[in-house]
Amino acid sequence: MQIQLIVTLVIALILVVLTIKNPNPVPVPFTSWFSPQGIPLVVVILVSVLVGVIASFLLGLKKQLQLKDKICELQRVTDELRHPPVTADEEKVEEVEKVEEAEKAEHGHPQPGKPEPATRGKAAQGGKCD
Repeated sequence: MQIQLIVTLVIALILVVLTIKNPNPVPVPFTSWFSPQGIPLVVVILVSVLVGVIASFLLGLKKQLQLKDKICELQRVTDELRHPPVTADEEKVEEVEKVEEAEKAEHGHPQPGKPEPATRGKAAQGGKCD
């Protein structure tokens, strides 16, 4: 990070020296119908640098968003592999086993009652990246 800051400051210093040393007006032939005459070289250099900074920012932002989407997709896949979805039959068996264990711990024998819903597989449903 510090190296990037130093390189940026050196480039900025070179740019400042270059613009101060070149105040002369120059023609800028852009197209046949638009050719401004007498624009200071300082303005041409600064506008060129500004356009380059904006273009690199936009391209970097696009790449960053693509990488974020890829990370989210990989996190969802990882969550699904860690916590596979529960089928209806497995969920019923798990519910009954949990209820029976809870009743056995409380009363010493199973009691008829309403089973609690299973929680396995719920982590894969609500991802962080949605």
